[in-house]
Amino acid sequence: MQLDNIQGECQDAKGTWPVTFSLETSEATAAYSPARAATETYVNGTRNAVSNSRPVNFAFASSAAFTAAGEPSAARQPTSLTWTTKSQRTISETVQPGEVSWVEVQEHRATGSGAFTIVDESGNKLVITGTFDSTHSDGRHRVMQRTAPMTEAEMKRAAEARG
Repeated sequence: MQLDNIQGECQDAKGTWPVTFSLETSEATAAYSPARAATETYVNGTRNAVSNSRPVNFAFASSAAFTAAGEPSAARQPTSLTWTTKSQRTISETVQPGEVSWVEVQEHRATGSGAFTIVDESGNKLVITGTFDSTHSDGRHRVMQRTAPMTEAEMKRAAEARG
């Protein structure tokens, strides 16, 4: 896995500071995270199927930890690094009458170790080895539309709204 020019934030005992970094992986394993709801629930209380296409935005948190000092040793030494990866997909969905629909995502993640090249706002460069838990750079997240029948209370409210 290779990451280049990623915006992140380093932390140490003195606080946090923004950085740009690259990662060259020495070893990594990939897996999918548990599914989580990624959007609001859409309730179809009409008498007809509803079809639409909409963008779905995802934000995934990633982190790295450092246990040894980097080079040059005079540079500020971070103990951890965090960053967020954002992604967007357009989904097309059809929700049948009396159904509730939502979108779930399983994030494709990578864990491992590698060499981080960190550049701070002043242009100072630090190379440090660390372990990471990150969104995989290939972006192969699983996006699924789920549906279920409306509850009795939802059906009653929809019928009352239709009059």
